[in-house]
Amino acid sequence: MVYIKEFKKNIFPAYINPERNELFSSWYCRLAISHYVKPLTFIKNNFGHNAPIFGRDIDYLKPDYLVKFLLNHTPLSKKRIDKLFLTSYNDIYFNNYSNRKGHILSLGLNNRNRKRFGTMCCPKCLSSNPYYKKEWRLFSTIICMKCKSSLIDRCPNCQKPISYHLIYNSGNQSIPDLSFRFSLCWYCKMDLSTFELTQPTSLEIEYQNFINRTLNNGFNHYTNYSFSFINGLILLCRTARGTRKNKFNKNFTTILANEYNLHLSPIKEETGFWSLQERKETLPFIYKFIKDFAVDKGIPQHLNLTRSYLTIYKQDLDYWLISLLDL
Repeated sequence: MVYIKEFKKNIFPAYINPERNELFSSWYCRLAISHYVKPLTFIKNNFGHNAPIFGRDIDYLKPDYLVKFLLNHTPLSKKRIDKLFLTSYNDIYFNNYSNRKGHILSLGLNNRNRKRFGTMCCPKCLSSNPYYKKEWRLFSTIICMKCKSSLIDRCPNCQKPISYHLIYNSGNQSIPDLSFRFSLCWYCKMDLSTFELTQPTSLEIEYQNFINRTLNNGFNHYTNYSFSFINGLILLCRTARGTRKNKFNKNFTTILANEYNLHLSPIKEETGFWSLQERKETLPFIYKFIKDFAVDKGIPQHLNLTRSYLTIYKQDLDYWLISLLDL
């Protein structure tokens, strides 16, 4: 560390600022590389051998000791540090009564290895400035609106989860191979930024634009609270892909099939475990259903949606959803 008189504290000598909407774990890896140190070694140097920085979902947990360390050794304010973590979405994307595990994509951690596909990225964004954004961990995110581009949630070459903290972990040298870009696949070393994707559909763009505006504004014309809309959106996704033994699910999937020719297979797992492909199949059409249903509530009587069958997922239903569906 180097004492900086302006800040009156010891600062990282090769300090770099986080990028806009960057995840803590992404920034910390880049900070390590700026010091010519492997990320895992950098953790040991600062927090000791047993610190579970990459062994847990650190971007979701935001432990107090970590915040205190950053306050003491970076120029960042408490407010700026808080914005590095997924907890900064509290009262925007989720609240204290939300099921956060269903809102944030799971990494499926086993020690430092990721078994799930809970980190996404935009190849076009990585090609211009390689770092990983907070919104790429959200269930509701399926495309990049900045690039009007599709996302990926795994390496297209080897199908391994995106694990940027392991990119520089190979080799016996203590110094990382600086020829490696931060956009590489950790396993096969394919450059993820070079992968060309198909263009998003107009419905996907419309959906993502609406979600982004809702989160930026903190509300939309359905509800005064953005997290409330996300709660309802995810709840309808669960019913669209839930067991057909549930009467609400059965009637709802029949409506989707009749209106949009949409035939979705059931998914047993919690929404936080859904793949990008499964979410792309579901989210835009749930949004379209909400949009269309708000204008025309013409559901046949025999397909009536009953509130009691919906409470198996969530006891306290959001009022805007109850009002919308006349539950």
